[in-house]
Amino acid sequence: MTNADKRNVAWVLTSYFFILFGYSLLRSVTTALYLQTFGAAETPLMSFLSVFVLLATVTVLNRLQKNYSIQSLFTLLSILSCFIFLGAFECLDRGIRPCAHVLFIWKEVYIVFLIHMCWGYLNNLLKETAAKYLFGYIAAAGSIGGIAGGLLPSVLTHSFGARGVILAGVTQLALTAFLFSRTTRLSIGTPKAEKPRTPIESLSGVRPYVLYIAALVILSQFCIGIIDLKFNLQFQSAVPDVTQKVNRLGYVFASINAVALISKLLLLPVLFSITSNQRVQFLIPSVYLVLSLFGLGLGSPVLWVVALSFVLVKGIDYSAFTVSKELLYYPLRPEQKYGAKYVVDMFAYRFAKAVISFVLIFMQKPMFLNGLLSLCLSLWIILVIRFGFRPVRVENSLAVSAMDSARL
Repeated sequence: MTNADKRNVAWVLTSYFFILFGYSLLRSVTTALYLQTFGAAETPLMSFLSVFVLLATVTVLNRLQKNYSIQSLFTLLSILSCFIFLGAFECLDRGIRPCAHVLFIWKEVYIVFLIHMCWGYLNNLLKETAAKYLFGYIAAAGSIGGIAGGLLPSVLTHSFGARGVILAGVTQLALTAFLFSRTTRLSIGTPKAEKPRTPIESLSGVRPYVLYIAALVILSQFCIGIIDLKFNLQFQSAVPDVTQKVNRLGYVFASINAVALISKLLLLPVLFSITSNQRVQFLIPSVYLVLSLFGLGLGSPVLWVVALSFVLVKGIDYSAFTVSKELLYYPLRPEQKYGAKYVVDMFAYRFAKAVISFVLIFMQKPMFLNGLLSLCLSLWIILVIRFGFRPVRVENSLAVSAMDSARL
């Protein structure tokens, strides 16, 4: 890597730290406020509605990306988020209860874009050999930020209440926008001989490959959505006070990031050195299946057992699944990487969240949740076994295996 590349990696790594730092703060307080205002049973509906907000935002950003840099869009979205969080909180504090919906929905939306832009930038900045070495450490920086942000609410709420947590989270957002703006702008346009296209338009030759990645993400989010609801229902009934909710959720989210950090720094380097990414992708839903049976199923009456299973599942999702998925984008051209990430990380991700949220609005019985979770995990395992090693044709006649191309 050149010195310029190293500086850019340093700026992105620092930005990623503060993205997850601020998100842990904002997620703790917005979730606690929503649970206190409307209850856990309403959260699937909010997740369902958030997909429409995200898709509208994707439409705008996809068009803007033809003419504006990632840095400009990152700054615009960060500053807009600051105003949304501050304004909605002030209105909620004055008794306008629907603003809790705004806080919950935008918390679900803004983080997807900021993370997407960071990883999209890195995918185009780094060569695959460098990415295999650095991605785990960059993701670990985010986990450290998430741990710090998860522990801070317990301190802030005692002295400043929920307002202090909101202000701290917004401050991190503004700082993140400044840090990311320091990175070098990259050219990601289509070749000069071709008509300029948006990132999504560039995917015409790589759709089967992108659909495979999307299918993995959809099934993973079905599972995560069910697990989230099971935890929220148990947590709501066990912890009635809003201050205790903020404090304990902070510890839960810090624990999730601690599991992810340990996995990224210690487990993943060893795991990927001794086995293929296909086996890692098989291992992830298999571990989820065990945890769902013994932790979220048989242990569901006990809060700490449910919390432990929840922490482990989310920690694996943030580490093993995230890192291995990011490397699947490397066979694509620069603008295709952004387009694929729009389709997968935003549309497929939110489509899955919307579908599972809509189902969970009406179906919240424990037996149904356990059965649906087992079905989704089984389909995930079958998908990996059936299509994991099948060569997928991508543009420029590059044939890759959907899993083996992404070995660390």
